[in-house]
Parts: sequence; C-alpha cells; structure tokens
Amino acid sequence: FCKLAVAEAEALMLDEAQRSVDDALNELSRAGADPTERAGFLAQAARALKDGGARPAVWKPLIEQGLALLGTRRDLLWAQLMLLRDRFEPVSIGPINTVRWLGHDPQAVTIAREQGDEDDYARTLEPLDWRTREETAEVLALVRMWRRPAAIMRAMDVVGRDLLKRHGAHREALELYSELLQTAERFGSIQEQAEALLQIAITQIALGEFPTARKTARQAQEMILRLGPAHELRFGVTALNSILTYFLDGDWEKAATAAAQFAASPQAARNPRGLVSGAYAALGYVRFGNPAEAKRLLAALTPLVAQMEPTMYVHHAAIAFGGSAVWEIGEVEFAADYRRVAMELIAAGFGDSILSPELTVARMAALLGRVEESRDYFVRARAHCETNGLKAVRAIADYDEALALLRMRSADHSLIRSLLSSAQTVFQALGMEGWAHRALRLEEGLADTPPPGIGLDRSPINDLTTRESEVLRLLAMGRTNNEIAEELVLSVRTVERHIANIYAKISAHGRADATAYALGRGIVSLDNSPNYAISPMPTRSSKIS
Repeated sequence: FCKLAVAEAEALMLDEAQRSVDDALNELSRAGADPTERAGFLAQAARALKDGGARPAVWKPLIEQGLALLGTRRDLLWAQLMLLRDRFEPVSIGPINTVRWLGHDPQAVTIAREQGDEDDYARTLEPLDWRTREETAEVLALVRMWRRPAAIMRAMDVVGRDLLKRHGAHREALELYSELLQTAERFGSIQEQAEALLQIAITQIALGEFPTARKTARQAQEMILRLGPAHELRFGVTALNSILTYFLDGDWEKAATAAAQFAASPQAARNPRGLVSGAYAALGYVRFGNPAEAKRLLAALTPLVAQMEPTMYVHHAAIAFGGSAVWEIGEVEFAADYRRVAMELIAAGFGDSILSPELTVARMAALLGRVEESRDYFVRARAHCETNGLKAVRAIADYDEALALLRMRSADHSLIRSLLSSAQTVFQALGMEGWAHRALRLEEGLADTPPPGIGLDRSPINDLTTRESEVLRLLAMGRTNNEIAEELVLSVRTVERHIANIYAKISAHGRADATAYALGRGIVSLDNSPNYAISPMPTRSSKIS
C-alpha cells in the first residue's frame, strides 16, 4: 500500500493516492510498524501529494503526524518533514489577504545539506528566498555536478526564477528554462514541463515576442491542467494571462473582478500571490473605468507592499502592477510608498521580469514633482530595457515620459512628440494596439491644444455631443459614475451609456485613455484635474532622499 500510494500521487492520481495513504497507514498500524517507519512513509506521501497539487488539507496533516511520531528527534527525517512545511505568516488588510514568507527552519536546512542526498539539498532551495547574482551562479554550478533528475530539475527551476524574477537576466533564463523543458520531457515530469513552459512564456512576453508567447502559454495551460486542483501553477495561468493583458489589453473588467475575488479569498491567506492579485485588480479597475474601487484596493494594498520584504520575488509584481495603477490614476497619495519600495529593489540589485523598478521610480517621481529624478530614472529604465532586450517595456517608458512631461506642463512639445513617435512605432510593430491608441491620442492632442476647459457652451469635440463632453470633462476630473450622475442629474445607467459612446468615438480603452485624451485636448486642465495634481517642482538644488 505504501509504494502504491506514492506511485499514484506521482502519477497525479490524487484521489486514488489519498485513499491508498489511508489504507497504508492502517496496514502499518496493524503490522506494528515503529514510529520511524511510519514517519518515513508520511514524509514520502506528503511530498508526492504536495508536488502533485493535492489540496493542503490532504498533505499538511500527514506532515504533522510524522513530526508528532518523531517527538524531540532532530535528524534527517525530521528535516525532510520540516522542509515540506509552508512557513507563511498570514497578513491581511481589508479586501486583500496574503502571507509573508518566513523561510525554512535553519536547523532543518543545515541537517538536510549535511546529512541528506541531492534531493534533500534541492528541497532547501526555496524560490521565495533571496539570493545574490553570485549565489545563484553558485547554485547552478552545484547543480551541474548532480545526478538525480528530480533534484536537478527542482534546482534548475529555482535558478531560472532567480535569473528571470530577481536578476532581470531574461536571455539566460530563457536558455535555462529551455534546458529544463528538455530535461523534464526526457524524465516525464509533468510539473517541471509545466513550470518551464510557464516561465518561458513570461520571458517571451517580457521580450515582446507576443505571438510566440501566446503559443507557449497555451502549451503551458494544457500541461498545468493535468496537475492537481490546488497546485500553485494553476495560479500561474492567471498570472500569465494578466501579464499578457497588461501589454495587449483585453477584458479588464473580467480580469479585475477575478483578481479581486482571489485576493479576498481564504486561499489567498495561504498564498503570497494574494498580494499580486490585489495589485493587478487595482490596475484592472483603473483600466476599465472604476477609479473608486481601484483607490479602495490601493488603500489596502499600499501598506501591505510597504511592510513586505522587498526581496520576496512575488513582491516585485505587486510593486509593478500597483505602481502602474497609481501612475495611471495619478494618485499622489500612494506615490511616495511605491517610490521607496522600488528604490529598495534597485538597491538590492533586483531586476524584474515585467517592468523595471527604475520605471516605477520614474513614474512615482513624476507624480511627486521630482522632475530631475524622474528624468534620471526614465533614462535608467530605458538603459535597463535596452540591455535586456525588453522592447515593449522600453516603448512604455517612452510613452510614460511623454505623459509625465505633459502632466508637468512641459513646453518642449518636440521632445514629447519624439518620445510618442518612438513609442508608437514599437507598439504598432509588436501589435500593442491599446498602447498605440494611447500614444496616438496624446500626439493628436499636442497638434492643437485649446485653452484649459471646454465650457458647457462650446461646440462638441470629435463628434461628441454636448452631454458627452460634459461627462468626459467630469470623468477626467476623477469623478465616479455615481458622482457624474448626481452632478448632471442623470441615472447611473445613462452615464455608463454615455461613457461607452465616448470610448467608442475617441478609441479609448478605459478611463486612463479618456483622461489622457481630455488632458491633451484641453477638455480639462491640470489645475482642476485631481488625477494629475503634482507637488511643486523642486529646484535644481533638491537632493534625492
């Protein structure tokens, strides 16, 4: 029964494995097996069930049973069981549940590395732990000397995540994950094939290889669906689709709603990805036109981001998406926190698989009125992108700097046009239609910018009716749909219909697009738009704190 239970779990026959575990434990009890034998089986079964994606309620009790059988012993078997534990501390604020990684038990790590085999050593290499570039290279060198397939694949995955998500070494990560995919195919590991495909797709997105990334993403999803219902890679599909939507646009309302539901769920209270989900939901609400809900999420998300260890790799995505929401909605209240945590990432030598921390600093500095710092970090962001071949992010940096200059009332329209032209060329080449529309709207707005404010007696702009112009003006000033309805004495449904018509007429994909359009055309001025309020510009003697 013991061998059958482990074999079934490794074959992803999780329901059958769970029944066989119960049968095996009953048989061991009838046979009078000693505590060590029973604890050893529990360790094997828990490991196979956890790796296969069984629900925590299935494998966690097995770990605790095994530890109870060992009592005060502190040997290799104890270390193996301890390394299977998820040492997370729940952290929640309002609508966002998440956890903080506490690290493996140090004594268990030492015992496993000194007394165990390659598989035991590989279990001590947790993807959530921080490693410097040199430490990552040392792990890879060690792996090159190993012989056990399971240990090699697990360690390669950890090194690949380091390269991609911590060190920004996209090409190296792509090469390593391609090697992992081949190794996993050779040894028949569904889990590692799925992991490799998922990370290859994320890397391809970062490199702007969107058609190839979509194909790889479909392969990853097919493989991941073969894993258990609670496997962490199931969330990876959602994350992958979220990243694609950021670059290529899509159904933002659906994406935001799904992300917000996960962030608020009990499952997120056992998972560090609740933080990322909350950040992505906030950005999604900004994009599809619900700034009030975005602000509510940011109010909970921002203090969570501020208190997390910046080196936990899922943290960078929360900073990237959360910072994007703050930037697009122009919410100065949260900008200082995102600027600080992004600078902490840079100081720690943290790269990024999605957006560079330098870009987040540039955006936040612009919102805070730190003009010189903003310019400096836009330059740094572009350099980071060029070094790592991140064409899409490089174009977004150009677009964002143009938007920052416009927000800060720069008279250098030639520079703004140059940045927008550069961005639009890349957006069109990569098929980033939503971003291309945003760049075009800003560029057209520069051609003939009227005085601030349109006045209710002015002629409609670009075929907008007078009422639509009124709605657009209030929308760009940061009003919610309910507030617009109240001010114009309309029903909320009527306001929603006007907004849909406005988006269609000006080719906007959400409030951020519509606000940028209104700003560029002078429909609303910087003075009366709270979305674009900035602090007074610092003098050249101001120093970066």
